[in-house]
Amino acid sequence: MILVQLTGGLGNQMFQYAFARALQDKTNFEIKLDITELENPDRPYALHHFRINQTMVLPLEASRNAISKTGGRIAIRRLAQVLVDQVGILDGLKNRVKARLNLRPELCIAPNMFHLIPALLNPRRIVIRNGMILRGYWQNEAYFVGIERQLRKEFSFREPLGKQNLELAEFLEHRDNAISVHVRRGDYVHNPRAAKLHGGICDRSYYEEAAKILTKRVRSPVFYVFSDEPKWVADNLSLPGKTVLVDWNQGDNSFRDMQLMSLCSHNIIANSTFSWWGAWLNKNPRKTVVAPREWFRGRSDIGIVPSSWVRV
Repeated sequence: MILVQLTGGLGNQMFQYAFARALQDKTNFEIKLDITELENPDRPYALHHFRINQTMVLPLEASRNAISKTGGRIAIRRLAQVLVDQVGILDGLKNRVKARLNLRPELCIAPNMFHLIPALLNPRRIVIRNGMILRGYWQNEAYFVGIERQLRKEFSFREPLGKQNLELAEFLEHRDNAISVHVRRGDYVHNPRAAKLHGGICDRSYYEEAAKILTKRVRSPVFYVFSDEPKWVADNLSLPGKTVLVDWNQGDNSFRDMQLMSLCSHNIIANSTFSWWGAWLNKNPRKTVVAPREWFRGRSDIGIVPSSWVRV
């Protein structure tokens, strides 16, 4: 059995599931999802909103037992990107690190957290062994090429919409000028660690430039703005067209914003996997998706933005 660890919020969990689902198709291994990192109530398991293959998800106690049987340790799995065979670290250094952590080489694999690992794309070249724990974000469409149609089915939302969301969803499905705009603030502004990595990229000038691009392509555009800080949006963001602030999906219901984004004809996303999936799930074959040129501050391009999307 191979364990793929789930961690982070909804968007991250979707990338991890997509990677695991593709890996299941490429190999003969039993692939299971480890949820031990999701005991934090701030980042709970969130894939139950979708019609995914729930048999892949190990219950919490089973996850703990599986990790125990493989000899892996939760604390160790947080440490390190140096245990993957494909990252090019010298064998001598790699073995010394593994020995220091008391891990046998076949027990744990922790890839470079964000950058694409080409050796995991080709089923004939995948170097993984039974008992491994795969930890990463897997934020690249290349990992799940070939199963897109299946993923779109499995990432359909299970629960019926409430009255207010249903009315908007039905309206959006009959409009070709609806543009979703995602403004993520929250931890990107108020958490120093997150702000250092993600903050300041999607500022007002980004949204203004992205909106200009769409106004040239879409007749009479209407901007539907989704944000975790709608008051800030109302006070600070001005877009060149009719603007509707969708401000009622907060807290446990915030996943509905992704669903509504996917029903818009076009999308302006933040450097956030949440709106990335909202745009990816958009079925409009003529959609324009605008994404930030930079995803992480001061880091090289990780390849998360598909080549067909417009970068600003």
